[in-house]
Formats: sequence, structure tokens, C-alpha cells
Amino acid sequence: MSETEMEFWMVWNPVGRAPTYKHGNRGSAQREAERLAEGNPGHSFYVLHAISRSSRPPNVMTVELCDGIPF
Repeated sequence: MSETEMEFWMVWNPVGRAPTYKHGNRGSAQREAERLAEGNPGHSFYVLHAISRSSRPPNVMTVELCDGIPF
């Protein structure tokens, strides 16, 4: 697999579309969540942090994307 393993964050609204943009750091995702909340009163925007990835084929493999330290 040629994909480089990097941690990322996404912004999610439970009543909106699925997130598609991967933010390279928490600050970027937080700013986007705040921007979206400002323009959408009454809606909540969550910053999600990917912590692992599982894929197939040929074998199921889980890769840790962060070291477990929450900061």
C-alpha cells in the first residue's frame, strides 16, 4: 500500500452530510467546526480524531495512527 499513514481530524454534523475533508491537525479542524457553527445556528459540529485504520485485502490489518497521548 502506497498511502502514507498520518493522523487526521474531521468535522462532523450529525444532521449533515458525511465529512470528506481530512484536516492535518486539530487546530485546523477546530477552526472549521467553529466557522460552520457560526454560520449554522442551532447545529453542533464535532471534531473527530482518527485513531486507527482497518482494511482488507489480503488480510485484515489495523494500524495505530497516534501514540495514545491526547495532546
